[in-house]
Amino acid sequence: MLGREYDLVVFGTTGFTGKLTAEYIATGLPTDLKWAIAGRSQAKLEAVAAECKTLNPDRTQPAIEMCSLEAEELNALAKKSTLLISTVGPYSLYGEHAFKACADNGTHYLDITGEAVWVSSMIKKYERTAKASGSIMIPQIGIDSAPADLVTWSICGMIREKFSAPTAEVIMAVTLDSAPSGGTIGSVLSILDVYSVKELNEASSPFALSPIPGPKVKSAVPWTTRLFGVRAVPDLGVLTTYIFEAADRPLVQRTWGLLGGPNFYGPNFQFNEYLKTRNHLTAVLTHIAMVVGSIFLLVPFLRTFLKTQVVQPGDGPSKEQAKKGKVVFQAIGTPDVASPNPPRAVCKALYRGGAYESYQSIEISIPPAAALDVGQKRARLHGSNNPSRYALYESISENYKKGLFDSPLRQCSTEAILNKNVEAFYTREHLEDILELKLLKRGASIAKNPRNLTRPRTQNPNPSDETSHTNGEAGSDGISSTNSNFLTAEEKVLSRKECAALDRESAGTLDGLTKDLVVVLATCAMGAVVQGWSQESIVGANLDWPLEFGLATKSQDGTFVPSSYNALLYFGLVNAMPYFAASVLGAWVSDPITNYHGRRLALLFAGVCSFAGPIGAAGCHSWWQLLICRFVQGVGMGAKSSVSPRWLMKKGRYGEAYLALERLRETPLQAARDLYLIYAQLKVETLLFSGETITEADLNKLLKGDENIENDGTRTARPGFFGRVAQLFTIRRNRRAVVASCIAMSAQQFSGFNVFAFLATSLFVNSGVGNLSNLGVTIGFTAANVLFSASAYLLIDKWGRRTLLLSSLTLMFPFLLLTGHFLDMDINGVPPLASVIPLLILYTALYSPGAGVIPFMYSSEVFPLVHREAGMSLACAVNFGFAGILALVTPLYSTALNHKYLKLLGAFAGFDAIAAIMVWLFMRSPSEAVSLEEMNYCFGAPTGRYMDYQVSVALPWTLKQPLRLFGITVTKKPEFAEWYHDAAENAAHAAA
Repeated sequence: MLGREYDLVVFGTTGFTGKLTAEYIATGLPTDLKWAIAGRSQAKLEAVAAECKTLNPDRTQPAIEMCSLEAEELNALAKKSTLLISTVGPYSLYGEHAFKACADNGTHYLDITGEAVWVSSMIKKYERTAKASGSIMIPQIGIDSAPADLVTWSICGMIREKFSAPTAEVIMAVTLDSAPSGGTIGSVLSILDVYSVKELNEASSPFALSPIPGPKVKSAVPWTTRLFGVRAVPDLGVLTTYIFEAADRPLVQRTWGLLGGPNFYGPNFQFNEYLKTRNHLTAVLTHIAMVVGSIFLLVPFLRTFLKTQVVQPGDGPSKEQAKKGKVVFQAIGTPDVASPNPPRAVCKALYRGGAYESYQSIEISIPPAAALDVGQKRARLHGSNNPSRYALYESISENYKKGLFDSPLRQCSTEAILNKNVEAFYTREHLEDILELKLLKRGASIAKNPRNLTRPRTQNPNPSDETSHTNGEAGSDGISSTNSNFLTAEEKVLSRKECAALDRESAGTLDGLTKDLVVVLATCAMGAVVQGWSQESIVGANLDWPLEFGLATKSQDGTFVPSSYNALLYFGLVNAMPYFAASVLGAWVSDPITNYHGRRLALLFAGVCSFAGPIGAAGCHSWWQLLICRFVQGVGMGAKSSVSPRWLMKKGRYGEAYLALERLRETPLQAARDLYLIYAQLKVETLLFSGETITEADLNKLLKGDENIENDGTRTARPGFFGRVAQLFTIRRNRRAVVASCIAMSAQQFSGFNVFAFLATSLFVNSGVGNLSNLGVTIGFTAANVLFSASAYLLIDKWGRRTLLLSSLTLMFPFLLLTGHFLDMDINGVPPLASVIPLLILYTALYSPGAGVIPFMYSSEVFPLVHREAGMSLACAVNFGFAGILALVTPLYSTALNHKYLKLLGAFAGFDAIAAIMVWLFMRSPSEAVSLEEMNYCFGAPTGRYMDYQVSVALPWTLKQPLRLFGITVTKKPEFAEWYHDAAENAAHAAA
């Protein structure tokens, strides 16, 4: 956190654990760390500081902060530091003020409590506060609980990797050969002074701390163990009751919930922890002692007596005594497979020196002004100097859960690292003949943070001089400026042309379109025209082909009379066939054709099918021949997909990708920015979304092209078509995008618009409207659709995709009901067109920019690059599938009812309302224009958190908006998500 006086403060340093923590920081963490020790005794703090100086005289020595347990003093202390480590126990008596101070002031927090009931209480009280302030609160990282959590995570990961199965049970055996500290004993004796037995029982239940409910699984613990406290497990020995299981199990099961519950550990996962003993007799006696001791603790005067006879908080064994002991955590995990003799995974953590060395093993690595990394700290409990691969992934995941998103380039913390990565990419991809290295570096810098390149203080009067610069300060984004080989001061200043181009890009104005981009837009528009022809080619023919093929007759009043129920079914099937063909086959052939032969061939295949279908239909002599031609036409309608330079990059053709981007952008700087950002995103997403995890060091190796880690999908095997389809459901981020895109696609069909688009002529003829009037209504309907669809260009980036779609669905609801009502009115055998036509045009005006445009656009954006074609294929299949059902069922539905149009359109009004609710709850979209790469991060946070935001934040804010009409100010709605570094900077500016 920017602007804080200290990187970390150890609170309670004069106690036993606090002193050990300070000594470890003095000897084990970076020498330039800005830190302080805090407590109530000046003399004791000075003694600890002197000891730290003796241990390591060459490092930055700790400052001394006097601080009591009063809330005001702890608030002042929390405001000074990025991280507060609290070692003051018992936490149930003395811990809340420090916890609250950190949550209130955006300060990260660590402690070593083992009091699960206190942790549960703190989560309930301050979780929302901590999320709002940006604090990362991590209790229970001490020897009491963290090893159990880490060992369990390691075993479950091994079972997933080696056996491709979830975990059924982890059994842990703890060997204690060490005297506890006074704080640990004090916590056990004091907890009943604060909490009731009921609260203790609730907090010690397995899933008490889990953010999601746990499964109801039959306990794997034998009844003999529950009665006598003895369990013999092969390779672990004879086990008995362990007092700290009540604290460790809720923590382990909380991690189960944070990692997605059944998605990682498994749906039937259980954790049981025991104390290892020498034999069965010792196990039984220990169990009895635990039970009797627990009963004694329920008696207040016995608790008071015991407190006077044991080691007091702040004291503990001497260093000499502690170094003779050891603590061992050994566990066995069993995969959840149907086998009488399943394989097992084993993990062991050994701490020599007992509690003394164990307290020192808690390494806290907090770089100045950096966010706390949950995974890295827990991984380092092994005592390793190298962070686990779990670290960066967990950092990103935890930020996702808080709605803080970050891009891979922002993980490059220094200019030197970014410089090396860019140079390695430039050399490896042989870009020397394509663009200058300086240009690529400038593009990478602005991709990392747009503020890294700044505007000139005075505009150059000569517009043609694109390289003229004036002095200006480049934005930093936490990047060091010491590396002169990256960008000079002049190179960090934008030219006049670059400033104008970036302004037009941000505003989304039409004058920012290049000629090549206009050609692309025109081509896409022609593709939309072709799809429209494919859909509408049967509409006019619907007036005659049923008569020609004997499926219907025309009555005296001009309406159609089906010759049989089956004839009506055939009519619906012919109209629905293109959509069923597109859904079942057409949408799915797009990905393999594109992947192996490129998108041009996919478009050519789609065009040939779209051309052949109508030509064949013109020569049909029966309804089933027409059905086959419509099937061919539908395959072509589903097989097309959009063209993007990202496809070239997936094939490793970066030079060609840059040339394509340069033609689509106004300036080479924008093309270089896009090239490097897409490259970095593709590298990282291939690993993250395939189950791999990476550290910051690994990220830099990836971007430099280290072949030991290289796995970007361009030189190594990517999953095949079926593998990519499977990953749409097995990867949580993808699954959220699938839900959102499928809801958006189905919303288009639920809106009822295609009832008019697909069946307009037959619908109006059956209402008694003549052919000429029918033609006029259809032309007006189509013209309104074209006109108002174009308005989406001006509204999408301003309103956002989700807002535009939601507004469209909500406002269409009453117009569906009114249109149905007037279509059922009979004025001389004809509905009142003077009322129907305006309603239909208004309805179309509401549909076109929202439900008409957004679903396909949104679905093409929401999937990671690796899965984009497969994801879009699935979304299109859903859309076309519902369209086919609509075209098939509507004729049957409308023919069988009295007041048929009111009931038909009323039913779609109900579907429209359901679609609006689903969009509101599940569809995610930024409120502003973002790149395809940035869209990735919208789906990082869990669905439950997003729904909670919608219900608890967005809905109340929306209901308050009418108050503005009465002059009452309504506060700005808190965003669901923001960029992590922007949040940090905003917090820093607010603090300043």
